[in-house]
Amino acid sequence: MGISNTVSSLTGFLTPMVVGALTDGNNTLHQWRIVFIITAIILVIESFVFIFFSTAEKQDWADQSTSDVISTIPKTQAAKRSKYSHLN
Repeated sequence: MGISNTVSSLTGFLTPMVVGALTDGNNTLHQWRIVFIITAIILVIESFVFIFFSTAEKQDWADQSTSDVISTIPKTQAAKRSKYSHLN
């Protein structure tokens, strides 16, 4: 998750730098067309990566019943707190 967050955050400062370099003071239609073509190429490559590497198989981590985890954690934490609480 950290790697994907880092990569997605890179676009936040790389995109304005690339657009600024391509449209350096001369905002012409041709320069903006280059920006949109680069964007379209990146989106097509990302789509192909998703299509070829994604699966519809249910993952192992998705088999765990979340209701069991959600219902037991608060009970055990409450038991620990009540043991040390001066209000009981």
